[in-house]
Amino acid sequence: MFTLKGVTYLHSPNASEGVLLAPFSLQVEQEWGHLVNFYQITAQQEQRTFRTFQKAIQDNIIAQRVGMLPTAPDVEAPPELVAPAMEYFNRKFKWFEGEFELSLTITTDSDFAPSKKLRMTIFETDSRDLEDCKEQLKFGRDILQNDAPGAVIELSERA
Repeated sequence: MFTLKGVTYLHSPNASEGVLLAPFSLQVEQEWGHLVNFYQITAQQEQRTFRTFQKAIQDNIIAQRVGMLPTAPDVEAPPELVAPAMEYFNRKFKWFEGEFELSLTITTDSDFAPSKKLRMTIFETDSRDLEDCKEQLKFGRDILQNDAPGAVIELSERA
């Protein structure tokens, strides 16, 4: 079991960047519906450790690209820099195929915290696509370009 926190949302269905999810008020009968991006919040020390891996890869790729045109082919960071990031990714990866139950809880400014039981299915292709993104670490993807792949997983009410 693990907890994910809603951090950003897409202001419109065709938005390409998330907006920080900050506290807001709704009036009685008012609705709010947007795609929300959930992230696993990690301990500060773990974040620091991963940022060390990211920085080493980033610095190496930037140094290799000095004098290259922006359109030049991707360059790879050496395996000894990528290996710790890959090990971290493998240790943290939770998105295996299967059917899952989850509880969505809304934090409110009152004692009332609405909660709903939901289910989701992660298909083999979704899991593989998410796991394959680790292969892009050696090129600095999601480090230099901030273009991490993702998947839209449909949630449905638990029967």
